[in-house]
Amino acid sequence: MTTKMDRRLFFQNGFSSRNNLLNQDELKLASNIFNELSLIKKNYSSNNLYLLIDKAKNNLIKLGFKVDYLDSLDALSLNEIDSSTSSIIIAIAVYIGEIRLIDNIIINEP
Repeated sequence: MTTKMDRRLFFQNGFSSRNNLLNQDELKLASNIFNELSLIKKNYSSNNLYLLIDKAKNNLIKLGFKVDYLDSLDALSLNEIDSSTSSIIIAIAVYIGEIRLIDNIIINEP
């Protein structure tokens, strides 16, 4: 039986079929991916982006994730961020055991 918490975690972590491979503990752990991306977006300024990314990466490693990548790029061109960038994508790929999970979040420049 799917509980309200299960559905919330499922939607928060996206619709990936890989989520079906996670047990309940791993599913709860996976919610930290979205939480870290959200913290980057919430606390973002052009001066602290790389500091926020490093902090998120370290937090996830401490929780037991193997981080494949956690990068920021121009959301339109997928090139490096420069002075013409109006939207940034923060993209992540991590492993929980053998299962690779990916996610991203968009930050619009003020």
